[in-house]
Amino acid sequence: MEPIKIEKCPYCGNTSIGIGYQLGQGSLSASKMGLTGCKVVHMICRGCGSILYSRVEKPQIFKEEK
Repeated sequence: MEPIKIEKCPYCGNTSIGIGYQLGQGSLSASKMGLTGCKVVHMICRGCGSILYSRVEKPQIFKEEK
């Protein structure tokens, strides 16, 4: 999959985009028990603070829906 390219914030027009990681209790779990999980990565507008795009760091740990 090609990485998502966001060059400008659709809310404020700022072109300064940063990346942040959601850690700890905010990780996304691959099981109901919450034993395994991974970080959530966010693309953030450095001007207005809007979260522009989010993805999990390791999508391969999630089971395929049947």
